[in-house]
Amino acid sequence: MNSLTRSSLRYLFRHPWQFGLSVLGIAMGVAIVVSIDIANYSSATAFNLSMNAVAGKSTHQITGTSEGIPDSLYTKLRIEKGIRNMAPVIESYVSIPDSGKVVFKLLGVDIFAEKPFRDYLSQTGISLEGGLKDFLTRPNSVLLSKESIEKLKKQTGDTLSVLINGKMKTLYLAGLIDETSDNKSALENLFITDIASAQELTEKGNKIDYIDLILNNESEEQTLKNFLPEGFLLQKSGSKSETAEQMMDAFNINLTSLSLLALIVGLFLIYNTMTFSVVQRKVLIGTLRSIGVTSNEITRMIILEALIMGIIGTIAGFVFAYFISKILIVFLSQTINDLYFVVSVREIYISPAIILKGIGLGVFATLISAVYPAREASKVHPRSAMIRSEQESSVLRKVPRMTIIGIAIMLFGAVILYLPSKNIWLSYLGILPVIIGFALTTPLIIIIVEKIFSPVYKKLFGITGKMASRSILQNISRTYIAIAALALAVAATVGVGIMISSFRSTVINWLEARLNADIFVSAPSLISRRNDAVLPEELLNKIKEIDEVEDYNYYRELMLQQEGKEYHLIASGLSKRSYSGFEFKEGEPDEVWKKFEAGDVILSEPFAFRNDLSVGSVLKLKTDNGMRDFNVAGIYYDYASDQGLVTIKYDQFRKHWNAKGYSGIAVFVKDGIPVSSVKDKIQALETNGQQLLVRTYKYILESSIEVFDRTFLIAKALQLLSVIVAFIGILSSLMSLQLERRRELGILRANGLLPSQLFKIVNLQTFLMGLTAGILALPLGCILATILVYIINKRSFGWTMQFEIMPSILIEAMILSIVAALLAGIYPGYKMSKTSPANALREE
Repeated sequence: MNSLTRSSLRYLFRHPWQFGLSVLGIAMGVAIVVSIDIANYSSATAFNLSMNAVAGKSTHQITGTSEGIPDSLYTKLRIEKGIRNMAPVIESYVSIPDSGKVVFKLLGVDIFAEKPFRDYLSQTGISLEGGLKDFLTRPNSVLLSKESIEKLKKQTGDTLSVLINGKMKTLYLAGLIDETSDNKSALENLFITDIASAQELTEKGNKIDYIDLILNNESEEQTLKNFLPEGFLLQKSGSKSETAEQMMDAFNINLTSLSLLALIVGLFLIYNTMTFSVVQRKVLIGTLRSIGVTSNEITRMIILEALIMGIIGTIAGFVFAYFISKILIVFLSQTINDLYFVVSVREIYISPAIILKGIGLGVFATLISAVYPAREASKVHPRSAMIRSEQESSVLRKVPRMTIIGIAIMLFGAVILYLPSKNIWLSYLGILPVIIGFALTTPLIIIIVEKIFSPVYKKLFGITGKMASRSILQNISRTYIAIAALALAVAATVGVGIMISSFRSTVINWLEARLNADIFVSAPSLISRRNDAVLPEELLNKIKEIDEVEDYNYYRELMLQQEGKEYHLIASGLSKRSYSGFEFKEGEPDEVWKKFEAGDVILSEPFAFRNDLSVGSVLKLKTDNGMRDFNVAGIYYDYASDQGLVTIKYDQFRKHWNAKGYSGIAVFVKDGIPVSSVKDKIQALETNGQQLLVRTYKYILESSIEVFDRTFLIAKALQLLSVIVAFIGILSSLMSLQLERRRELGILRANGLLPSQLFKIVNLQTFLMGLTAGILALPLGCILATILVYIINKRSFGWTMQFEIMPSILIEAMILSIVAALLAGIYPGYKMSKTSPANALREE
């Protein structure tokens, strides 16, 4: 180790606060990005493991009509076509009310056909309480893993009450499946039962959900396709996982991009730290240059320091990320279950790509942030190194040029944002120049604020007030980066806050218009935004017979798997009074409804956006009678699903699909009749064991908003973490200034400045820094909100949203900015006020 390296390391260890805060800033930036990646990857891995446990080694699947596949087709394929590597499957979800509504997947299989598909179902891997015969003949017998039965606090031979498709059933825990390291996660929350028991539990009669196959070549695949009757589809296994990934893509990208915002704030902090370290050692660097140290050696010294901070910060960031991801997974799992599909995430999974990304962001981003300070250090002239004011005057001279460049960069970002594209990453790429450009205008804003507040401060607080305001300008090379970092973090809070409030307001207005009935009836569902279970058709007839019921709507939901996509079909039996709840983006309402009743479909805005459809387009749908063309009559605004909805008249639906029953019924109560009395009458109807959710308009509205608020919990958490990173930046900047101004403060103390006056100067200074950051953050936040609402949201989900700026968001942001700056100034102010004049004046 040469003397220059030792000098560099001595500097880092002699300034532990400065070094520690810089490392913490890097660590937090890395932690936020990596924790989001871990949460996303863990959720996806848990879902894929669940899918793999079901799919096993199958290469293809045969899916059927809306009612499923008849047993007879399976028998026909096995006997007439001689296909041996095939197995029937029924798949459903069950919830366990006695265990806090824990969700299990129910897998119905023919255990004798399973050997080629799922290794864990080999008879040697199963421990049965009463033998194989008992498992096959005893009703509702299930197998589960040892870990699952322990979690349920049960033993083999016990019974368990579960809710399946809205009906209570009793399962017999017949035996255990041996766990291995390979299948342990896959077997978690999984019940396996015989195909006959599954048919009885799910009330599918003689139907199955799909048939697993192992096909060896394309010739076999084509032969089987030609043999299958109309309405049945042969598709590759894994298509469900691919569909799920497609559904989650935009959601995950937006989360990742929000987390990158925190890293950008962290990079400002790194740049600030490295710049300050150069300024603080300008005399030392000048001395080194005068005794023969080359500019390249100085550059390497600064880059080495950045590398050390980057490595330590990245390692700490991974540790933080592990703990943060545990919290985020809880929020993320809830959001996925609310919006997309059922997933249970029990373990944390980390991929090599996440590790490489974390290292790249932590180490290489730190090095990039240190390039300019290193370059400036290498250009230090021995003579100019003794002039302390040169750095500040240099920045002040560059303010006009920085402002012009900043505006130009923002305009460049605007050009990128308005390029005609659906690419979400391109949109976020356009935000980066806007942020950088705005940051470059920070020195000008500081000068303007100082000019305005300097006389005010002097009048209110005397000489200490004037010193506080001028101190920010006198140290602008360090303060403007800290202010810019805080402004960016607060701007992100404003931008995301306005976006969420705009979206929330839009959704509430939409719900109030759409939910125009008094009572809503459905079966219990595991996914908040759709109903999996089906109500019996006779229930509607019983509701009609209630005297107090004036009118009703009903609908049937169906998920269509076709062309590697999942389409959400709504078969709607709307009364004409409910037509007013639909607002159309495309199509004249009277004409739309006329075509709708004749058999055309109407599409939600996100579905039309994702599939490039408009009024007059033709949509192909997989019906029970094969592929059919449907004309698009209109495009309506809808916020129930980011994947979009296809709505068809119920009478037309029954012509093409055999699915029976209703997913939900909406009831209109006669004027003057208490809604609660009708609700009680519906709840008391005989439903043959089918549980009913009978909810009022008010309950549906409140629960829908609750789901909406849960969806944005992660975004709010990321906002808070970004502000924490910026808080570290302000604290680091003030601590650095305290170190640099130690001698100056000592002179002031020696000339009679009281400790309380010094503490007051620091607090006034941080107040003004927070105020300046807030002034910067408000317009930048509104710009970010505009981009999020009109560009990012549109390209991500296809929604049209009302733009609404709530004054409370702007006021809270300004308070947040000032309070964060004031809190960051408490410790440095305390340390400065305790400065000993004698020690401060002593030359090292």
